[in-house]
Formats: sequence, structure tokens, C-alpha cells
Amino acid sequence: MYNISENITTVIVALITLGILGWGYNRARPYGRVGILAWLQSVVLMAPWLLFFALFAAGIYLNLVFVLFLLVACTGLYIY
Repeated sequence: MYNISENITTVIVALITLGILGWGYNRARPYGRVGILAWLQSVVLMAPWLLFFALFAAGIYLNLVFVLFLLVACTGLYIY
């Protein structure tokens, strides 16, 4: 099962990820709507990887088909 160091590492990585997303949002805000849309594009491209690794860290393993579906769906959303 999990021990304390694995839990702390998972929480630290999650906080760093949220910090990077927040930092990007704060940098995009002064540019108005265009900046927020550009930030959302970067979030859409990062979302499948963040979701995959978050679930993996929680002990939930996804099969390859679901990972490919996430990548294709997020890429389609990015293009749209």
C-alpha cells in the first residue's frame, strides 16, 4: 500500500501542477479574452496527461484505448 513518502510526493507534485496552472492563468489575465483562450488551449493539451498521471498516482490504471481517446478528444477540442 502507500506509505507516507509516496503520499507526500503525490501531494507535492499536485501542488506544483496547480501552481504552474495558476501562474499561467495570472500571466494570461492582463491580455484579456485572448490571453485566457490561449491559457485554456494549454490546459486542454495538458489535461489528458494530468488526468492520466493523477489517476495512476491514485492507483487507478487506464488501458491504452482510454488514453488514446483522451488524447484524440483533447486534440479535437484544441483544434475546435
